[in-house]
Amino acid sequence: IIVASALAALAGTAVVGGAQAQVSPALSAPPSTTQTSAQTPVAQPAVAPPVQAASTSAGLHAPQQLPSQSACPGNPDALGVSRTIAIDPKTSPLLGRLQYKQTLPLEKGEVVLTFDDGPLPPMTNRVLDALAHECVKATFFIVGRMAGAYPHVLQKVSEAGHTIGTHSQTHPLIFPKLTQQAGLQEIEQGFASVKAALAPIGATPNPWFRFPGLGRTKFYEAYTQEHGIAVFSVDAVADDWMHLKPDEVEKRALDRLTASGGGILLLHDIQP
Repeated sequence: IIVASALAALAGTAVVGGAQAQVSPALSAPPSTTQTSAQTPVAQPAVAPPVQAASTSAGLHAPQQLPSQSACPGNPDALGVSRTIAIDPKTSPLLGRLQYKQTLPLEKGEVVLTFDDGPLPPMTNRVLDALAHECVKATFFIVGRMAGAYPHVLQKVSEAGHTIGTHSQTHPLIFPKLTQQAGLQEIEQGFASVKAALAPIGATPNPWFRFPGLGRTKFYEAYTQEHGIAVFSVDAVADDWMHLKPDEVEKRALDRLTASGGGILLLHDIQP
């Protein structure tokens, strides 16, 4: 997961053998990459061991210029990525203080950008352009049927170095009310669809999952832990699904990140 400064994004730096996260600069530490062992999910379909990193960014209001950022083409003041942190589903099975006691090990001011529900052109492409302009990375939690509908957009996300997790097959908002069999099928088919969409470029999703609507139950949480899948909730939301004006979305995001000192931010790449 990549943490970026201010409203920086999660990045996906490929590191074979370890699930990683990148952080955008809120701290002035140089980017680093470490590896951890992560259990390979045995759910059908099997998910490959984690191979990507997340990044964090520092400084909610005053991103710092790091040596690693100087190479950002056409944008000397880019947010960039400050560091990379590893995520092991075995030791960090449930993340995000909105719902859990544990979150990512972020410093004050560090932000991890996450985008749900895509891919969906042209919005996802606009998000990718914005992230590229700032030379930051993000984590995308992909809906299976969207991956099947727009595989080339998902491949573009992966090829840009972002981290890929999953977000169920059809995004049922009543996820906790599904039968257990139906819920497990949503999880497994979501992984299968994303895996199939990425297969032509030789990429795979990380064993990271976000419940649709953040609706979870003890049964599904136990299932993900048993199968080596890390569950991502959030630390802050920007309410971008509420059809607010862009300035209001930005204000809510910054106000909440400032109040909490940073964290995992929830956004949606299907929203204009």
